[in-house]
Amino acid sequence: MKRYLVLLLVLIARSAIAEHAIAVDSVAVKLFYQHSGRLSPPLLESDYLVNVFIGEYSLENDKAVEPSNTAIVDVSVSLPAGEDAFGDVELIVTDLDTKKVMLRQVRSTGAFDRTGISHVAFLYPEIGCSRLQFEASAKTAKFKDRSKPRSIILPFGCHSG
Repeated sequence: MKRYLVLLLVLIARSAIAEHAIAVDSVAVKLFYQHSGRLSPPLLESDYLVNVFIGEYSLENDKAVEPSNTAIVDVSVSLPAGEDAFGDVELIVTDLDTKKVMLRQVRSTGAFDRTGISHVAFLYPEIGCSRLQFEASAKTAKFKDRSKPRSIILPFGCHSG
């Protein structure tokens, strides 16, 4: 009977701990505009992203586009409110046409606010003519496994001629 009670307590404790795992809430990609130094609104998968590096594209949420060859990736992660933990976020940028990993970077989560949110910024300096997937996952020191990943696919492209 004691064995079953211990096993039951372990299972209850494990499920309670699992509720406190870190989660990736969003992956937002913003272009860094070369003329003004401002950032675009978060890119949408439906935005027209052809010839971004010479400014011939259009964004649904921004009519004043400029040339850009660099993106800022904002990964929002969360823990339950009031929790704080040392952790990291991994960002993997993959060229979907060649399946080549263009960037793999890990950054610390930093501090979480009162609501349990932290933002982690990454720089991607190689906007070009390829469809890219930006995928992020997170983990804390308490857990060996990474969180469920979140991703966005952006169809960067180029016209010839």
